[in-house]
Amino acid sequence: MGNRKSNRASPGMRRQRSVTPVRAHKKSEHRDSQKRHMKKQQQMQIRRRKQSAEVMKKKREGWAQVALETQRIVLGDGKYVEERNVSSDPHEMTVTAQGLGSHTLMPLNFKRLGVVHDISMQIELSKQQTVSYPHYSEKLATWAASIPSIPDPRPSTVIEFTKLSALAAARRLHATYPHLHEQSTSALDKTKIGVMSFASPKRPGGGYLHGGDEQEEVIARSSSLVAALGSPQAATFYQTHRQYKNEDGSGLHDHSMVYSPGIVVFRKEDEELEEEQPVTRGRRKRNDTPAPVVTDPSGAFIEPFLVNVVSAVPVNAAAVRQKHVIPPEDAQFFADGIRHAMKERMARVLRCFEDNGDRALVLGAFGCGSSENDPEVIADIWAELLVTGDRAAEGKENKPARFKDVFERVVFAVPGKWHAPFKRAFEMRVFEQEVTDGTSSGDP
Repeated sequence: MGNRKSNRASPGMRRQRSVTPVRAHKKSEHRDSQKRHMKKQQQMQIRRRKQSAEVMKKKREGWAQVALETQRIVLGDGKYVEERNVSSDPHEMTVTAQGLGSHTLMPLNFKRLGVVHDISMQIELSKQQTVSYPHYSEKLATWAASIPSIPDPRPSTVIEFTKLSALAAARRLHATYPHLHEQSTSALDKTKIGVMSFASPKRPGGGYLHGGDEQEEVIARSSSLVAALGSPQAATFYQTHRQYKNEDGSGLHDHSMVYSPGIVVFRKEDEELEEEQPVTRGRRKRNDTPAPVVTDPSGAFIEPFLVNVVSAVPVNAAAVRQKHVIPPEDAQFFADGIRHAMKERMARVLRCFEDNGDRALVLGAFGCGSSENDPEVIADIWAELLVTGDRAAEGKENKPARFKDVFERVVFAVPGKWHAPFKRAFEMRVFEQEVTDGTSSGDP
């Protein structure tokens, strides 16, 4: 009896056999839970992408309608109705654009008042004074050797960065600095605010009638730009680009550009309203519903103001890379070639503004949309032209920037994802030069 082996397992053995399958079962449940969670996340992402695509489609449809109405105004009778709230304050109901076309007041209801603006004469005068600068323009091509129009000593240029669009930034300049514009009852109103437009080489306004949101397309649907670019003078600009594309076709494009004075801006843009939205502090509650899209109501009409526009085509870096098979060892060579062409073009734009007497400029991330130029490279070029000058070779003195302190103010309007890298690159280039200057002068 004492030597008989028991068939019953010890308590420890029973626990060991029972624990193993339980652990495996729990691991299986955990994996299944992870798979269900990942599948749910994927479904949510797909749903969000669809919702975003639907929202963008509706926005583009709205932009196309606005653009079509803008085209009818600027190529038609030049009249539009700006709606205002009825106010008991007579100062708020004053129409200040006395020289910018004629206007009449028209009651809409007991709360709304319509201001009928007629900007047809201003549009016609702007078309007549539009100037096309050819690729071989001596005045622009000699920018490096030319002498600044404002003699020394000059006050320092105030440089700002904003997430607003180009025209929204220009509107702020117009409202904040009255000395930048002159009104006249008998001649073309004048402004000293210059806006750079990243032009399409194919047609005035690019694809603005199809709801496009490239920089020039946004300007085109809110202003009279397409009327000026449709002038006989500007026609040579598009002919030159077609010819250059047929002969070269690499995407570099040529250095020709168009200066259009007195472009009438008469719509408010989406970005103006978006920047005015309050920022909510603290953590947001997570949910599956995307944040509502806040946009300006249908490109609302505003009291008109003027800007002078330089239309220039950026290097299409995407086309250059697509046309050529670029091995890694040649990548820097191609990048340097694109940079050289872009710097020459950007310098000519500044020379054009300077030659026409503009004092406050709205610039941006030139060619960083569908042309796929690097925003950090573009910012670096602007810094060289406006502040630092070229990087000096070792042992040589740095040559001052040709356009340093030539303009009163420069605003870089860079909305969206490029704002932060653009601003950072510009400031780093300036800081680099300050360090170099301090080292060369023997400062600690």
